[in-house]
Amino acid sequence: MNIIENLLKKKIRLYYFLILILFFLMLVPLLSYGVKHATHFGAKGKFKNIEAFLLNIADIIPNTIKLFDESQDFKYSFISESKIEIYNNDNSDDYMLIPRYDLKIGRSVIDLVYIKDKKIIHTWTHNVDKINKLSKLDLSQINLKRDHGLSRYMYRDPLLLADGSVIVHGHTPILKIDSCNRVIWVTDKLFHHSIELTDDNYVWTGTRELPGNYKFLHEGYWDDKIAYLDPLNGKVLFEKSVTDILYENNMGHYITSSYIGNDPIHLNDVEPVNFSSKYWKKGDVFLSLRHLSMLVLYRPSTNKVIWYKQGDWRYQHDIDVLNNTEISFFDNQNKLNADPGELSYVKIYNFNNDKIDNRFLSLSKKQKIMSEASGNHKIIDDKTVIIEETTGGRIISGQLDGTVNWIYTSEGYINLSKHIDNELARKVIKSIKNQKCDK
Repeated sequence: MNIIENLLKKKIRLYYFLILILFFLMLVPLLSYGVKHATHFGAKGKFKNIEAFLLNIADIIPNTIKLFDESQDFKYSFISESKIEIYNNDNSDDYMLIPRYDLKIGRSVIDLVYIKDKKIIHTWTHNVDKINKLSKLDLSQINLKRDHGLSRYMYRDPLLLADGSVIVHGHTPILKIDSCNRVIWVTDKLFHHSIELTDDNYVWTGTRELPGNYKFLHEGYWDDKIAYLDPLNGKVLFEKSVTDILYENNMGHYITSSYIGNDPIHLNDVEPVNFSSKYWKKGDVFLSLRHLSMLVLYRPSTNKVIWYKQGDWRYQHDIDVLNNTEISFFDNQNKLNADPGELSYVKIYNFNNDKIDNRFLSLSKKQKIMSEASGNHKIIDDKTVIIEETTGGRIISGQLDGTVNWIYTSEGYINLSKHIDNELARKVIKSIKNQKCDK
């Protein structure tokens, strides 16, 4: 304390004090310009390390504010354990495949849940750290040890197969895990978001490369790609950059016209089309491009965008093909600054009349459904929908009038569950029972 008091009592000449003030007045605009330049164009050039350091310093205050802002990010009210509540004597025969974070064991798991009996049928996990060590991915792409170790790894949008295995990733290399939790194969690329099965048993998903072929747009450009996999061995049979698709179809201006940053597209769903109609052909894929708030119908066989649309939705996820003329999707409806809006919705687009149907609006209103990130849905029939409110930690089954059938509430984070039809569930349960696992 005496040292501090002595320093405070020391006199300095006004001359030195004014020089110090002048130095700071000159330094502030220089630092501000460095942050502005790095924000707009990415940290690059001779001073890229300094600019990257300035960006990290600039993030300290907003990140600190986020920690104490109750309205920011995920709105979980944590409970002691996950629970299922059934309403109005509902007798729905629903199976759900739920990737969730188990707070008790401090890791992510995948549960097959039978809602009616409030029972977990089976759980999948794998040795995360062991598989991470096998990866040859460069740190410029992803830091698996730091960001996706056992306690931080999060299974996302798992795909359940009839033999009881799951194909899954955590925005990491994709892998196949059997019902004994043995890893069958790993594909060492950076995968992300949806994993969907075609009717001929191949897989559509997304990959990402940083910065890919688009360093001229941004030093850290997220070059999202669509990928077509063989589920037997994980081999990538086809891969195409979404940025390439847009440029090659005279749509590149959507990337550069207004967005500022390194992630102008943000692909979050590749939905296969399994039958032909007036508006599409079998083999086409629907793409959900979050940061363009755009739905795209793409034909890989000809490299043509057949249809695309922006409309009364924002930051949407999870396109489903309903019938010959309609698709549905989850409309997050974020604010312009990406903060949560008032409600999220399941919307239906009709190709015949070019109109949007928000038929499950009552359910969104009564349950105050809002997911500022992720979110998905499954329309079971004309009156029933299942909605995952990802950032609220809920999965809700409900009706057109807002009546609730059941609600699954997670103790920890969930991300992109899937409704499993009864035929597949029965096959999986039988396969699991017949599987002999090493003890």
